[in-house]
Amino acid sequence: MLERMTAFVWGPGLLVLLLGTGLILSVRNRFFQLYAWRRILRRTLGGLWKKPNAPSAQDCDALTQLQTFSAALAAAMGTGNILGVAAALCLGGAGAVFWMWVSALLGMMLTYAENVLAQRYVYTRQDGTRIGGPMAYLRGGLHSRVLAVGYAVCCVAASLGMGNMTQRSAISTLAADVLSIPPVAVAVGTVGLLGCILQRGAKGVGGVLQWLMPLLAAAYLLAAVAVVIRNFGALPGALRQILCGTFGIRAVGGGISGAFLRDAVRVGLRHGVFSNEAGLGSSALVHAGGASHDGELQGLWSMVEVALDTLVCCKLTALAILTGGALERDADAGSIISAAFSSVFGFASS
Repeated sequence: MLERMTAFVWGPGLLVLLLGTGLILSVRNRFFQLYAWRRILRRTLGGLWKKPNAPSAQDCDALTQLQTFSAALAAAMGTGNILGVAAALCLGGAGAVFWMWVSALLGMMLTYAENVLAQRYVYTRQDGTRIGGPMAYLRGGLHSRVLAVGYAVCCVAASLGMGNMTQRSAISTLAADVLSIPPVAVAVGTVGLLGCILQRGAKGVGGVLQWLMPLLAAAYLLAAVAVVIRNFGALPGALRQILCGTFGIRAVGGGISGAFLRDAVRVGLRHGVFSNEAGLGSSALVHAGGASHDGELQGLWSMVEVALDTLVCCKLTALAILTGGALERDADAGSIISAAFSSVFGFASS
């Protein structure tokens, strides 16, 4: 039942709708995400060292820009960047990595539009509560309460399946394989830590993520880079695998396989969207709660998040797996990750 629902939700229809919209937006904006990358970095990461304007009384409890960025990045980066990449390589081959990059480039324009709309249609209730995100522009832009309520309901369902259950499964699987920690202990510890953080409120959660997310992301990226450097001699072969798999070229005997190409495109695009969540509205929900109401700036920040998620983190994960030869040894995603990093850090899956 769940497999049929997953196949329907993540089928070709959704991918065509999301990435097709991203392609239309990219063409109409002359592929802004490619030619304006200097402006994007200057206004986002370059602005973190500038002294922010004093917030209004209404925005004192809102998230700062760094907290908003960290929260949005935390929502996107996680299982999809690690186990999701390993699963994509198993199902679609090395060529799936290239199509994940394609989904990221199109998704950058899609998430930009999401955040611009979220800020344009944000409104304040009589009690002073700001309402933003996809619900705001579905109600204010399309004048449809039904779509707004429907989206909110789907968000609750997605938070259980795509958010909590998937992340918990990934944590418990890797903890059991690498550290032999029982899944029950992982579940109890995770719930306890999460409860302590949530008691601090939205501002407190943002404060924790402000230092925790950059630290965790940097630690993982450095670990992946260490694996690639350790197996640097295999890097040309890994890149050749990606190039050949992108167009369905057989590894043995030459020729082009339509089945290989189909799997690489389908799996790569699907896992790319799953990883960076462009078009799903999660980024707009987070950025709508920030102190900055600049729609263009929030859109630019969301583009950086997608780029870091898929073009940087997913790419390094894939290269660590391919250069370490882990994909050839096991077809289980958790064991593949353990095997890839064991060449540097000395652990191995049981």
